[in-house]
Amino acid sequence: MAGTIWGNSTASDFLVTGDAGNQFNPSVADSAGGSFGVAWTSAAGVTVRFYDVVGAVDPALGTIQLTTAADATDVSLTAGGAVGYAAAWEESGSLMARYVGLAAPVGAAFQVVAADVGVTNHDASTSGYVVDGPTGRPAIDGFNVGWISTVDADLLTPEQVAAGFGRVMLQRYAVQLDAKVDPVGPPVAAGLDGVVGGVSDGAVQVAALGRDVAVATDHADNDMLVAWIDTTGVVHARFYTVNGAPITVGAITNIASLDNLGTAAATSDVKVISTGAGFVVAWTDSAGVIRSQVFTGGGASTFAASTAVLMDTNTALPPGE
Repeated sequence: MAGTIWGNSTASDFLVTGDAGNQFNPSVADSAGGSFGVAWTSAAGVTVRFYDVVGAVDPALGTIQLTTAADATDVSLTAGGAVGYAAAWEESGSLMARYVGLAAPVGAAFQVVAADVGVTNHDASTSGYVVDGPTGRPAIDGFNVGWISTVDADLLTPEQVAAGFGRVMLQRYAVQLDAKVDPVGPPVAAGLDGVVGGVSDGAVQVAALGRDVAVATDHADNDMLVAWIDTTGVVHARFYTVNGAPITVGAITNIASLDNLGTAAATSDVKVISTGAGFVVAWTDSAGVIRSQVFTGGGASTFAASTAVLMDTNTALPPGE
């Protein structure tokens, strides 16, 4: 597996891992301070390697084995909102996650959703958030996990199951920070408000039926966007403030509905990224053209939507990427 260092020193590829065997599903997360991590799956489990701002292996974090489960797949890595990183992946029928602090993992890998008869949880997507304390310092380094839960009792068609449809789910996790902004314990399930013990701390169903959920956090206001594709290929989005309040079209100008951003091809995923002060949602349409919807942040959890634009007339987003 190779990557490219950004910066002005070199544009040459560098080797992320030379381990024996095959490595799959790389996921990259940037701390917004220049350092970054690369996670992947293999027969050895889930591995993450951290790099500093010049592309050298981070001397504090280095390489961490998040799990040794050979059946671990589809890892999603994110930077937390303040200091750490978090990863989620599928393992032995469960959806697992683990948090990494400033120098080492904080706590063991844990179940986001336990394995259950007739239920398959898959396609995890992660993003970070931060909640400030009364003094303005970060008090919680949090992360969001979105996933699809395919439930036999929902009586989906075989085609829908094969395409990865199911309930669109979301769970937030909070890592308490001390006065020095160091993690004081492992992640704890939080409510949609991002804190523990406020709103119900259980998982939230965002939509009854969808596929390929993607989550991202706007680092200006810590607002969150959740996007997915429905059974007709239509791309949907939901916005939430850091406190879990829905952001509706009244606070998002130039758009009539968040339930029809465009139509994706049957083989296309939806992608969501934060621009630092807003979001971009992207997908590939049935003609193989990449399209996007841009939401530019206006402060105070408001956004201005652009018209969906043509991004590329030749190259579609790779399925599963």
